[in-house]
Amino acid sequence: MRNRIDITNMEFRVMGYGPRQVSRTDKTQKRTPPSDGKRPIWSVRLLAFDTVANSSEQIFVEIAGDEPQLKVNEVATVVNLTYVPWAAAEYDKSKDRWVGKVMRAYRADSVVMADASNRRAA
Repeated sequence: MRNRIDITNMEFRVMGYGPRQVSRTDKTQKRTPPSDGKRPIWSVRLLAFDTVANSSEQIFVEIAGDEPQLKVNEVATVVNLTYVPWAAAEYDKSKDRWVGKVMRAYRADSVVMADASNRRAA
């Protein structure tokens, strides 16, 4: 289940991007299923600022399609940001047992550079 995120009070700054790899051992670029055209998936690292709560968080957002045309440390526009919660297990050496934790996978329809009026001064 994908949960839409209200981003009306959010500002995003590009921190970097690159191809989404299949795994640590398989460095090929991950793609969408054949039913979705086998489009390449990109991982975009963003700094998300909540202008109301006056806080920020670094997030990784996956987008599918052509390589995004982004510039580091510039303001970006995110379209239809969603997240998918999923469970993971991590071995805790200090407790000598597996510990469950809830993870989030962020996805968006697109991440593009913001209008020139929203960018920082050069």
